[in-house]
Amino acid sequence: MKKLLFIGGLIAINHLGAQFKINIEAPANFESKEVYIYTLDGSKDKLYSKETRKGNSWQINFNEPYMGMLKAYFPEVNASMNFISENKDVKMVLNTDNRKIENINYLDESNNLMNGLQDTQQKKEYILPALYQIKDYYKGKSAFGSALEEEISRLSKTQVSLDKYPFINFYNQNYGRFIEKNASKKPLTHEEISNFLSQSSNLLESSSLLRPILVAYLNIGPSNNVSADVDKLIAATGTNTSRGQTILAELIEIFDMYSMQELKEKYLATAESLKKPVNERLLATITKNNGTKVGATFTNYFFVRPANTTAKS
Repeated sequence: MKKLLFIGGLIAINHLGAQFKINIEAPANFESKEVYIYTLDGSKDKLYSKETRKGNSWQINFNEPYMGMLKAYFPEVNASMNFISENKDVKMVLNTDNRKIENINYLDESNNLMNGLQDTQQKKEYILPALYQIKDYYKGKSAFGSALEEEISRLSKTQVSLDKYPFINFYNQNYGRFIEKNASKKPLTHEEISNFLSQSSNLLESSSLLRPILVAYLNIGPSNNVSADVDKLIAATGTNTSRGQTILAELIEIFDMYSMQELKEKYLATAESLKKPVNERLLATITKNNGTKVGATFTNYFFVRPANTTAKS
């Protein structure tokens, strides 16, 4: 009896130790030995784990719950791929050509579904409008006309229930609401986006939607009101909250990307004036910008695959 209890305890400990596992298989001739696994925080990848290949596969254990976007990076071949977690086991098989990933077979239910949904989203945005135009030229019952009708019907139909998949449901709903290009959609408002950013769950940070939603916010209304609009958003989300600080970091980097120097400097100064603690995401943005100021010392960088040099860093 004691032995059975001991074995049961070991099983329970093992279950608690790993929330879920990621298994990636690749052919023997795929040249990468290591894989780096990244989670997502806003628009920034965060290194979670580094694993070495055993046989033809890598297995990564996640010891805490995570739902959202993930990235696998193979440094020896400079290749990467994106996938998701619903806090359940993930399994993928790669088709490769030595150093190149040619195709990814998603064997777990969540990633297979997400891959199909993203494919349909792209076709709805970029192909469906063209199919409607082409359809007008095929009035009869031609084979091509019938195929057009079938594809239009497939892309137009309502998706199945995603209630079993919290992250996919979150992503799909809010991509359609805030990002998808659709002429029939009601125009977005600052208030609608601000309310969403203030009240949304933590899935927002791991969804890859935060930055494009912020860009959508900035594109509403006249360009001469951007500073006032951003002030309202920052006040609504709060610089004393992790969400508000992440949004502030994203805005600083958006302004930097689009060479909006005055706005970048204004909100960088806001970030630097905050009392501690500042979250990891905003701290990284402040540190990065301080590192580019006149007289700053470059952070030492260690080369993974040095070429045409004997230097290691």
